[in-house]
Amino acid sequence: MEWLAPGLLVAQIVGLGALVWIGGRRLKTPAAPAPALEWPAVSVIIPVKGLSRAAREGIDSLTAQGYPDIEFLFVTESEGDEATPLIREVLGRVRGRHIVAGPAASCGQKNFNLLAGIRASDPGRPVLVFCDAGHSAPPDWLRELVAPIAARKSEVSTGYHFVDPSPPAIPSAGRAATVLMLHVLQQIPGLAQPWGGASAMTRALFERLNLAEFWARQVVDDVSLALLLKKQSVRVVPAPAAVMRTVLESESWAEWYRWLTRQLFYLKMYFPFAWFVGGLLGYAMAVFLLICPFSAMGPAPWALLLLLIVGMRSFHPSPGPWGRWLAGGVAAIVLACIGHARTVFMRGLTWRGIVYEVARDGSVRRI
Repeated sequence: MEWLAPGLLVAQIVGLGALVWIGGRRLKTPAAPAPALEWPAVSVIIPVKGLSRAAREGIDSLTAQGYPDIEFLFVTESEGDEATPLIREVLGRVRGRHIVAGPAASCGQKNFNLLAGIRASDPGRPVLVFCDAGHSAPPDWLRELVAPIAARKSEVSTGYHFVDPSPPAIPSAGRAATVLMLHVLQQIPGLAQPWGGASAMTRALFERLNLAEFWARQVVDDVSLALLLKKQSVRVVPAPAAVMRTVLESESWAEWYRWLTRQLFYLKMYFPFAWFVGGLLGYAMAVFLLICPFSAMGPAPWALLLLLIVGMRSFHPSPGPWGRWLAGGVAAIVLACIGHARTVFMRGLTWRGIVYEVARDGSVRRI
């Protein structure tokens, strides 16, 4: 019996390592889009809140895409948003509109902004693209994102992002490692889910799913969409080369914890079984790591875990110093357990200064 706990821990780490290797290899060798694709006209909906340096750089990169036919819909909650002057400046050189959505009353503000942008978009454009303003995109990002739809592989495609751990602190490295793990798992067949920061779908699918009515009640866009797609048996195709860069202007332990807790809360609302099983595995890993040095295996499980964290680092384009990356990877396990425990009793969340009371199905009860 003394081998049971460390043996289970080793099996868990090895299994996770196998998934990381498979997904990481797909990231390293993305398939290039077929050169003969006919690129559909797209409407790019960009919700914007405030004007950070990251948002300014993100908007500049999005409007510099090498794609043949785009309209941009920039959506703010109010006309007085700090980003409005920049949006007006940008619309002087690209095709698009600035939409003022107003405050949401029955759903997340981002959902409300997205729906306002979709209503204002050109209905003749067959593809809708949803993206956040605070991430920088390479010049061919939009082509890479739309390529699976243009090639008729699916009606939904998703990109992802990597976090540049430029603030010299363990929390920034830990968040970079956490996001990288999610990015790697996105590449595993059957695990891909749409990411709200960079996803595309056909307008026909949007209407067929009645997504406007669904989003108008939900607290979040991408995780709720993932559940709806799963219920409708619609496959999401990841676009490994459609990768955006996220620069953290500041990152503290509290900021990282709040971000991670929000992600776990969304998982609890929409995929409660995955939330429950994932939590048990996380708690088990943390406990086993504490007791394994006193077991028959000694520090071997720790060595495997550190090897896994180091191996993940090779899939990140700019991971930063080794020591900080390792510390961040270990801290991510602890913080995930704390955040998961917090979500057990959470019935709502605060996001961008707005408090949402959420029902068990993820719909918004009260703002």
